[in-house]
Amino acid sequence: MDKMNKSTASVLLLLILSLVGASGAAVYSKPCRNGCPEIYKPVCGVSSCGKTRVFSNSCEVEIYNCNTPDDKYTATTSNVCPDFPNMRVD
Repeated sequence: MDKMNKSTASVLLLLILSLVGASGAAVYSKPCRNGCPEIYKPVCGVSSCGKTRVFSNSCEVEIYNCNTPDDKYTATTSNVCPDFPNMRVD
């Protein structure tokens, strides 16, 4: 190979490797945590379709969302969960 062909081959190889690396990074996702500290600090979560649910703590919300990406919950700023009126969350 002459100098031009080696340079072209090197550039093509780098381009291919960068594309493979970029596509692999997009597919990779961080694994979900396996557990949370046993701290009872209730959190009221609201799903995108308006369902409410009480989680033991904010870590439990994160794990639930990681394991069920099609049904994510967001912690509310309210200290009372609408579907659980007797449950105060602080």
